[in-house]
Amino acid sequence: MRAIYKEILTHPHHVSSQHMPMSADSRAAKFSSFKALDGHEDKIAEAGRETERKRILTEEERDKLNAKLYALLDYQYEQVRLRVCYFEPDKKKAGGRYASYEGTFKYFREDTRCYVFTDGFELPVGKIVEVAEI
Repeated sequence: MRAIYKEILTHPHHVSSQHMPMSADSRAAKFSSFKALDGHEDKIAEAGRETERKRILTEEERDKLNAKLYALLDYQYEQVRLRVCYFEPDKKKAGGRYASYEGTFKYFREDTRCYVFTDGFELPVGKIVEVAEI
């Protein structure tokens, strides 16, 4: 060790006579914003979050689904209760998740190609994978 540092090592620790010593909690709060890996936990959690791939319907499944959806158009404004399974694409990564919704069908909105329900929920035709009357 260099000679100049040996002298420093023997000096007593300085304690201010004007300021109270900072508590460990206060010190941690003050310097926590300087963390080197700030936000790293969020990125790890996002990378570990799983998504599902959208299953491609067979031609037969697609034909059956289309027939059900077209049949619903005859029941607009008749308060038909439906259970709909749909695919919701993920906004941050590839894939998404399957979700289901139960509600009362109101009408089909042609400009957005959405099925609209009495509570205001709108579901685009392209997301629907299954529909059943309940």
